[in-house]
Amino acid sequence: MASRTSGQTPTQTSAQSGKTGGGGEYGLLVALVVLVVFWPRISRWGQGKLANSSAAHAVHQLTPIILVLLVVVAALVVYNLVISRSRQRKRDIIAAVLVDFLPRTWDPLHGVTVAWKSFRSDPQRVTVTYPPEVPDRDPKWKSDLVDTIAYRSGMEAWKVAWDPAKLRVVVTAKKPDVVAPPTEEERNRAVILTRTHMVIGTLFASDIKLSIPSWSADSTDPPGGFPLEIDIAYEPTTRDTSTQWRRRLEAVTALKVPPGNARWVAQYKAAADEIVLKHRPALPTKLTHPGPSLWQNGDAGIILPYAMEETGNLAVWAITGVASKSRPTVHTLIIGPTGTGKTSVMRALLTAGTGQGVYVLACDPKRIELTPFRGWPGVLAVGSTEQDMAMVIKATYDLMMARYSLIEAGQADADDMTPVLLFLDELLILQARLNRWWNQNKGPETEEVWGTKTGTAHPAMGLIAELLALARSANIRLIEGVQRPDAELFEKGARDNLRHRIGLGRLSSQGAEMLWGDSFTGTDTPMISGRAVASPDGSTPLEVQMYWVPDPRARSEEDAALIMALRQAAAIAFQNKQAPDGLDLSAVSDAAKTIPEGDIGQAETTQAEVGEVTDHTEVLSTQTVAAASLVVGDRIVDDDGLMWQVADAEEAENPDDPDQWDYMSITLTGPAGQRSYEAPGDSTFERVIET
Repeated sequence: MASRTSGQTPTQTSAQSGKTGGGGEYGLLVALVVLVVFWPRISRWGQGKLANSSAAHAVHQLTPIILVLLVVVAALVVYNLVISRSRQRKRDIIAAVLVDFLPRTWDPLHGVTVAWKSFRSDPQRVTVTYPPEVPDRDPKWKSDLVDTIAYRSGMEAWKVAWDPAKLRVVVTAKKPDVVAPPTEEERNRAVILTRTHMVIGTLFASDIKLSIPSWSADSTDPPGGFPLEIDIAYEPTTRDTSTQWRRRLEAVTALKVPPGNARWVAQYKAAADEIVLKHRPALPTKLTHPGPSLWQNGDAGIILPYAMEETGNLAVWAITGVASKSRPTVHTLIIGPTGTGKTSVMRALLTAGTGQGVYVLACDPKRIELTPFRGWPGVLAVGSTEQDMAMVIKATYDLMMARYSLIEAGQADADDMTPVLLFLDELLILQARLNRWWNQNKGPETEEVWGTKTGTAHPAMGLIAELLALARSANIRLIEGVQRPDAELFEKGARDNLRHRIGLGRLSSQGAEMLWGDSFTGTDTPMISGRAVASPDGSTPLEVQMYWVPDPRARSEEDAALIMALRQAAAIAFQNKQAPDGLDLSAVSDAAKTIPEGDIGQAETTQAEVGEVTDHTEVLSTQTVAAASLVVGDRIVDDDGLMWQVADAEEAENPDDPDQWDYMSITLTGPAGQRSYEAPGDSTFERVIET
């Protein structure tokens, strides 16, 4: 490009100035080289002229020193010449590139001043003076100019000073900031962050912004720990509205993000296109019921606590008050295979209800789960035979219809009626037993009670469907317990009225679909007794840990104290309180009814009195087996018709012949307490094989 003043290029101008200033250096260099080469001859000539004198001796002694000095001076001259040439080239390069930024009026010969680092060809400072017409108010132009100067000058770091009044900019080199090498903790976190971004990013259509603001600090974790929270920001998309996509995000994070075994819960901020993933809060593996203090809630209405939520809140079923009207829970459905804690949940709801003055009716087709509550204050009847269970259901239905009549006539309001709970445990067994009994006994006698003698299903099962649809408006609520929420158990959409749901244990994908409407909720629940997914608000599934309530027949001192406290709370709640108007339990057997003479709250039923209840076993299928074949958990029926459960069964030494092990030491528990005795191994028992 032509010079703005003389028609010469910056390189040509600088070269000419280099020739003028560099000729003396070349001459000195030549003189030094000649002097070094011919110094020995000069030295001998000098010595000859000064022969036999002290001066000659001095010249002889100084000759090596002078020679070294000449070499050093020559080297310095060469170094200076090389540095000068290098500096000149760098200045030429800087001036040449600045031509593209500055107007034609700029003089590259005088517009750039370079101050150099000592004995080096690296610029220490570059000062550029520019014409007034440059756009020095444009941030981008200024930034590009400075970056170009620094880059062409070889500066690793720099500082800038603009002086618009003097039309100049000064770029000064500085030492780069010392960056400490990353620690092992920082390296580990960087690797995890990169992996997390890569894994989660594949689920989105466009790039995401991902950060990990919280890390674990357990002593067993590697340096830096593992992610505790992951924040994701992403471009607008409709993927985040899909339940299946959300489940996939949580599953992929659980499996692929270190440590690979964490359980994550996501908070979706769809309107802001943000997601926050956090570890599910740890829940205790066992929660013992704290007693009546659990439901002392003032004027909030009657709430039935039964678990602790993963959020740390108390999981409750609200049946009266403001909370019950705002939550579409209606009735409760408890799902859980044997051993997952279903019975303990029912005990928690039952004791919370009776402790607050809520009447209880129950059907116990297994005959051992709820029957121990016979005699409990507020528990009006617990049916265990087909006739009693059917009549308990019918009595509840008749109570509902009687209350509807009062409401229709304007004589009562549902909110003023005493709440009633109907427990229907093991709905599948209940249905099977009632239907089997109906098909064996339907006829003129059943027609008088039920109005029909036809069909294959017991009429009581149809009443359950009506209760689910109508009972809430009569302040009656149902609790149903099943092992699987199969559709055939819930006719005509009856399951939709069971909005308060508790799924214990790990569900199959089919069970999750039937219970929660998707194929994954509850399928990864930890296999811990009492661990469940519940919907206290009627919609949002939450992981919970159930409160454990012991059997009312508990023997340990601690369990007995808890049962006593719960029982006393119920007795106080029902003191001087009569059974609900319109409830007729006359068709229920005396064995199932527990309404004492006078008022319910007066009943101080002891553990022994509860044990005196006679179990009815006429519908049980049994098999004759040898004592040696009994195992813990087997149920047997004795000659008096009482049912017992095998608590312990071990071989015992024959006192007559120690080499033979033909005796069994057996411990049984049942409604009449506990029995322990020895029996010959070939003695027989009636073992229950069907209920």
